[in-house]
Amino acid sequence: MDSPGTLGIVPVALTIQVVMAPARLEAQLSAAERSLGRTLAERVEAIVRTERLGYFPALDFFDDHPGMDPELICKVKALAAQIRKRVKREVQTHLWPVFSSVQIERATTLAFTLPRMTPAQPDALARLAQHYFPNAVRLELVLTTLDKQHRLEEAEKFSSNKVVRNLRDAFESVSVTATRRLTDLADPGHN
Repeated sequence: MDSPGTLGIVPVALTIQVVMAPARLEAQLSAAERSLGRTLAERVEAIVRTERLGYFPALDFFDDHPGMDPELICKVKALAAQIRKRVKREVQTHLWPVFSSVQIERATTLAFTLPRMTPAQPDALARLAQHYFPNAVRLELVLTTLDKQHRLEEAEKFSSNKVVRNLRDAFESVSVTATRRLTDLADPGHN
């Protein structure tokens, strides 16, 4: 049995959602890019109303849709890639000092997911515009931390708290949506 003072390395998988404040992006965006979410939402709402859909589909539904301007979708994809790159850089910069290693396994722009509102809601257009502006990103991370053996069982909670604490000043919002301690393959005592 390891003594409580022994150090151990524990990998933890976390899924987080961050929102880059539009104000932090202002200087880098043109007026057309700043209004991209609203422009896209208006176009989508018109298509949904015309086709009498009871929901707002994810953006990939509109890729080859005759009522959608393909250039608009391309602009959202390009802006999303630019913002995702910046988000990943911010996450790496803020988490490297507090974790032994930081790996970003996947980054997904939430603008491409199914919107969580219906056309019948009174504020649907405003919420849809906010959803389609690609400043919200879900990241799947694998973090390793070096800690005392007696605290390794609490590694998920500590890692989650460290992530939120170190990212909250860089983003408008940060939330941890899932955590899981990974099996330490280097330690034969863990299976």
